[in-house]
Amino acid sequence: MQLLRHLAAVLIAVSISFFVIFNYNKENNKQTNTAPTIFSVKNNSNYGTGNDVMQNIYTSLNTGNRVVVFGSSELTLETDSAIPYNFFNDKLHIPLVAIGHAGNQSFSMFCQLAAMNHSLENSKTVIILSPGWMNGKSGNGTAISCFLEYLSEPMLYKMYFDKNLPDEFKNYIASYINNHFQEIGNPNSIILLWNLKALQNQNKFDGIRYSLSNWIEYLYCSAHYFSKKTDWNMVDKNNSGNIFTNKFTPNWDSLQHIGLKNEAAKCSNQYGVNDEYYKANCINQLPHEFENPLQPNQELHDIKMLIQLCKYYKMKPLFVMQALNPNAYDGLEKMTPLVNEVDSIIKQNGFTMINFWADKKENYTKGTLTDIMHLGEYGWYQIDEAIYNYFSKK
Repeated sequence: MQLLRHLAAVLIAVSISFFVIFNYNKENNKQTNTAPTIFSVKNNSNYGTGNDVMQNIYTSLNTGNRVVVFGSSELTLETDSAIPYNFFNDKLHIPLVAIGHAGNQSFSMFCQLAAMNHSLENSKTVIILSPGWMNGKSGNGTAISCFLEYLSEPMLYKMYFDKNLPDEFKNYIASYINNHFQEIGNPNSIILLWNLKALQNQNKFDGIRYSLSNWIEYLYCSAHYFSKKTDWNMVDKNNSGNIFTNKFTPNWDSLQHIGLKNEAAKCSNQYGVNDEYYKANCINQLPHEFENPLQPNQELHDIKMLIQLCKYYKMKPLFVMQALNPNAYDGLEKMTPLVNEVDSIIKQNGFTMINFWADKKENYTKGTLTDIMHLGEYGWYQIDEAIYNYFSKK
């Protein structure tokens, strides 16, 4: 009887705490639940510490009122006029926003889209893949530091409690967090909850024990999320529509010729690498011997899951597979089977991919890349044309 009285007291206390947390957060967030402001930043290395970038990327994805480009280090060459976020916004006056820097690999993109799902079939999404992700240490998949940089606390909450996110995707995320859990210093409550989910999947008996010992974390996270969930429903329908109407069509042949000419002017070496990069990184070091890709390859599996998520949410993204400069590498044919597998899976799922991959010098045009792995003006103008043609027809 004494035990029952104690249990009753605990349950009452928990209920009161849950109510207080829920209503406190709800009251505090009343004034902040306003529609997103007009998005003015066209390139973002990450989502920052506030919610503005996150909410505006979310709006862009779920209304289709901006093209959204997911990429990595190639997006950091901000002075290149041909890079999509400069070319589309400044020359074509078509709204386009990019997100990413080095390390933003397939699993990170998978999670960002998983967190922002609402009506992704409306999105105009470009996903830039790099073959280098499947080689060396990058073949182990997205680093935990990058995951934590791109997946903010609100995004982690959204994914965990989102009924529109299938268990298959949730379990994949939980497994990743569990595999990297020891690398996370001072994990917050929602990270603990994701790790708990993985432990539950591994062993049902232990899962019950872990659940009982972490019930306060679950209650806190539940209250925290449900008090803030309206933040994710601020999709501005007034900004939706066909952003490619009444736009002039550029002279793509002329632009690409200019791109080739500009890249050639930067390069005086035999490798097709701009001189500044060559002098800083490549003297007496080229060609590099290309390593054998990792087997099994976690990055390849992550790419497959990213494709599966796009299929599940009825997205119609444009994929881009970048090149590696075959003048600067020996042995690129080692990567060709993996690139071909990605290309095949994308086509099997009804998607389109612009494939720059070339493992032989004769199949590669100097100027496509500006160095050994990053796109140059000629390559970017080809991507600009592909984006324009692909989404103007949708």
